[in-house]
Amino acid sequence: MPLTIDEKKDIMQRIIDDQPRRRQIAIAREYYYINNPILRRGVLLETKDLLRKADNRIPHNFHQLITDEEVDYLLSYAPIVDIGEEEANKAVTAALGDNFLKISRTLDVEACNSGCAWLHYWVDVTKKSLVYASVPSDQIIPIMADSLEHKMDKLIRYYMITKTEGATKKNYTRVELWDSSKCEYFLLPGDLNSASLLPSQTEDEGTLFHMFGRIPFIAFPNNNRYQGCLSKYKGQIDAYDIVVSGYVNDVMDIQQVIYILENYGGTDLSDFIDDLKRFKTVAVGDDGIDGAKGDLRTLTIDIPVEARNSLIDTLKKEIYTSGQALSRDVTSVGNASGETLKFFYRDLDLKVGDKEVEFTAGFRELIRAICEYHNIAISAPISITFTRNRISNDLETAQICKDSVGVVPLKLIWKNHPFVDNLEECQELWDEEHKEEEIYDNRIIDNTKKSGKEG
Repeated sequence: MPLTIDEKKDIMQRIIDDQPRRRQIAIAREYYYINNPILRRGVLLETKDLLRKADNRIPHNFHQLITDEEVDYLLSYAPIVDIGEEEANKAVTAALGDNFLKISRTLDVEACNSGCAWLHYWVDVTKKSLVYASVPSDQIIPIMADSLEHKMDKLIRYYMITKTEGATKKNYTRVELWDSSKCEYFLLPGDLNSASLLPSQTEDEGTLFHMFGRIPFIAFPNNNRYQGCLSKYKGQIDAYDIVVSGYVNDVMDIQQVIYILENYGGTDLSDFIDDLKRFKTVAVGDDGIDGAKGDLRTLTIDIPVEARNSLIDTLKKEIYTSGQALSRDVTSVGNASGETLKFFYRDLDLKVGDKEVEFTAGFRELIRAICEYHNIAISAPISITFTRNRISNDLETAQICKDSVGVVPLKLIWKNHPFVDNLEECQELWDEEHKEEEIYDNRIIDNTKKSGKEG
């Protein structure tokens, strides 16, 4: 059933109201790709200032560093999925495919920039399999149900497409409305900036049905506030760019000296420059009027070096503190214990711990969809284990694992051992190595029983 005029009006109004959020996402992406505002506006306040001519514009990649640090810390290794049985785990791992880690990292970067990343899954009829991909967050508008459970009732996706009509190409804005059973769509002529948001001008309407019983989009929030990372330290990055760019400008401008010359004794300024270069002296006159005498002074720029260095250090510390990131000033921790190393990661652990909770919920929803499609039985609560990539004292960790044998289940020890990256592979190697020991033990038991009977 096609959408009514009122439903289209509601969708278009939501798209209009969504534009401020899209702009904020675009700004975050600019900082991530080091296209900071300093590149467009510079730091020169007055172009007619004779003392200031240099116009260096130096952006800094703090946002990209903090974002990539978080992504590498949480998702250097693919999350370990456990649904209760070894064979079922293998089937889920195979269904997730080779790009699971890559897509997971893309979701993490998108969540840092936009506050919430989105994953879309669908059935690929050519592969006869369930596939999934990350969707840009600025294309998605969730419509939440009027409930305390914070469930999604519908979802709007809108994005620009180009269609070739004859010898010309035309831009359209494709609008999709998803619910638990279908996707209703239509086209608006023009891109998002020029599209006429009039319900009467929609084209190419239609309906696509799906078999999932739920909206096939999964949210991956950056935190429980759905807040991106940039807003926490954007002001400090802008100030840092301005201070450093102004610093470099002053260093370059200080090489230009302006001479203030009074009652010069010569007739040509070129003679003045020649005398200054050759003899390091300049002839000045005395007109004898009211004691006015000749003079030569210079006008230069004074650079407050200590103040600027102090400000730069302060801004850098505030950026890393506000971003809950690791300080770049710590170059070595020596042979520190595990607890000491954890101290350096305390702020990053707090930030990543919040995201881990949200991402775990998203991955569980994806696993359920995969298991339903492939008829894989889930025999236990879905467990998602993240391997945080941090500097650690492997000797100490391995010793703890060794001391835990017989006290903690062996599988849990493997999950936390520094040498184990793949739990299923570790299980297979363990079984293979211990198979001969079991055969040998069984032979001893059999021989013992036979000897007992003969006696």
